[in-house]
Amino acid sequence: MNELHNILPPELNKAFESLDFEENGDLTVYGINFTSRGTELNFTLKVDFGKGSEMQEWKMIVENCVDLKIDFDNIGEYFHFYDEHFLLYEFEDENVELYIKNNTENSEKLLSEIYQLHLNTFDNLFNLEKFINGENLNKVCKANNGLFARGPKKILDFYFKILDNNQTNPYFYGSHRPKKWIGNKWEEIQEKYQLAILGKNYFIGTKFEFEKAT
Repeated sequence: MNELHNILPPELNKAFESLDFEENGDLTVYGINFTSRGTELNFTLKVDFGKGSEMQEWKMIVENCVDLKIDFDNIGEYFHFYDEHFLLYEFEDENVELYIKNNTENSEKLLSEIYQLHLNTFDNLFNLEKFINGENLNKVCKANNGLFARGPKKILDFYFKILDNNQTNPYFYGSHRPKKWIGNKWEEIQEKYQLAILGKNYFIGTKFEFEKAT
């Protein structure tokens, strides 16, 4: 993962880095709008400078947002930005299909190991069964053979290792660049996307801008 540190405007960055915010500050999301400018995340920032608190209203504008996850129960206190991250693989890595030739002797162990992978490696940032065939992990873990998952190879490589350790004899098939629907047909993705993470919330787009309410 490669974290970016030049996205936030100086005023907002200074507020986040202040000891006052760390000890007494608060970030609260109060709305998301989808506008012609992009996807807008509206939030307030409370900073206590020792002489009373200051409440600021901000918005983050995500241009060309292709994916997002909203979890208002898990709002963090700081934004993190990346141009290399496993959440970006879907839009930049080759897409493949992952098959198995044999069933495992212990499907519950296989299921548990994949669950732990999502918990420990992927931090549960995307749905456990997002890339699983039929979106039914329990079913494919019990299968004798066939398609296990399809998606970005860098994600499926993790599955491959677990499947191999469970004697299912996995293998990859096919390969194509990630695509998106443009007009009336699928075309290869040309854009370079970036990622913003706030707690368990994330946004993927080509550019992030911040505006302070006047």
